[in-house]
Amino acid sequence: MVAVKELAKQMSPSMIRSTVLGQHAHLRAWLARIERRATDVLGATGEVGALAGELRGLGAWLEDHLRFEEQWLFPALEEADAWAQVRLERLTHDHSEQRVHLRVMERLLQAPGDGRELAERVLTMIRSLRVDIDDEDEIALRDGILRDDVVAIGQSDG
Repeated sequence: MVAVKELAKQMSPSMIRSTVLGQHAHLRAWLARIERRATDVLGATGEVGALAGELRGLGAWLEDHLRFEEQWLFPALEEADAWAQVRLERLTHDHSEQRVHLRVMERLLQAPGDGRELAERVLTMIRSLRVDIDDEDEIALRDGILRDDVVAIGQSDG
């Protein structure tokens, strides 16, 4: 863990925050595309193969994103403030749940059948991921949490 903490010092907290927020914006757009494909499959107007292809790409990308957060965001949060442990516990729990969703999707992709179950599970996963992203933005990435300066906010001398 020491090596990761040292690496995290190479990226400023604001750079880490900006990168993760950018990844979240990309993820939100990708989820919207997948949601449309899943809805089309349920309405019998979409192709299961197209949905499956999007999901395979998302799975690999999301795993990389989770690893980035764990390697860069988590150490930065450890240094942020007194609430670091609470934030990290929440994010660790959310990451664990997201990986469960990914494993379920991988199993369903092995035999998607008519695609209904896959599409329904995808829509559930998307709802859960959106909640997690919004929560993460609020508890870990809002202004003032990851700061480049080391001045304590609200502290006064004297």
